Amino acid sequence: MSRAKVNKVYIVGEVVEVSTEVRATNDGRGYINGKIVVKSVLNGIENLIDVKVLAFEKTKSGETNRLYTNYTKLDGFLNKRVAVTAELRDGSMVQQASGQLLHFNEIYLRFINPAKADMVDTATFEFSGFVVKPLYERKNKDDELIGYRLEVAQANFSDTNISVIRFDVDKQDVNIAQAIEANYEAGTTVSFSGVINYISTAETRVEEVAFGEATPKTYIRSEKVFRITGGKEPYGDEDPLAYPMDEIKKFVADYKTADAERLEKAKSATEDSTPAPSAGAAAMQSRIRPSSLI
Repeated sequence: MSRAKVNKVYIVGEVVEVSTEVRATNDGRGYINGKIVVKSVLNGIENLIDVKVLAFEKTKSGETNRLYTNYTKLDGFLNKRVAVTAELRDGSMVQQASGQLLHFNEIYLRFINPAKADMVDTATFEFSGFVVKPLYERKNKDDELIGYRLEVAQANFSDTNISVIRFDVDKQDVNIAQAIEANYEAGTTVSFSGVINYISTAETRVEEVAFGEATPKTYIRSEKVFRITGGKEPYGDEDPLAYPMDEIKKFVADYKTADAERLEKAKSATEDSTPAPSAGAAAMQSRIRPSSLI
């Protein structure tokens, strides 16, 4: 089937770190994984963008994987300006303390080439998929609005599962927030673009002590933002690129089941007696355009 699956990340900057490792699976398949860090100066602010690296040595047909070959040469790009083509994926981890499964965006490398002399630093994305959670507010601990978030899913190449990617809308972008809220309902197929910011800030705190001198502690806070700056009208239901509701329901059900199974596996592997919360929250509402799918 042909559904909306645009997933492009484009970054220009300097490679400041290469950390990769060649390994093998239990059945002997070789692969390379790790990351590179690209420094991209955007609007005068240094962004250190993590780009994950993963490729198997052989393709499914047994041929040499060109991506694997290229990734084994990434050290040659260290301290050089590059143009990176990548894609967004849905990362996750089980937080042992709370027993919750946390999802987060990750950038995975596709291709890397030397940057041309006239290329300026940039970090952008283009994405299409179906809305699983319409625009909602994000607030800090003081209940102050810090921005908005939209969660959009996209099927993989073989249409066997989905990734759910989280996108941000700046609280100052009122027109964009209003347009998304009015048009991007749960279940609609959408397409949009934006910019990426990975900003790290240091905060030093001095805690009170009962006696002697207090030792300052420095905490590094990393903020990863995928900010929507423009978008198209939702695809019509009859458009061949639109995800039909029956497919959406199956994708979402399978996604929730996979989350629940991973949580149960993590629960069984730990001695923590605190039960993990259920991964599948409320069942998907039956109306055609539910308020939220996940």
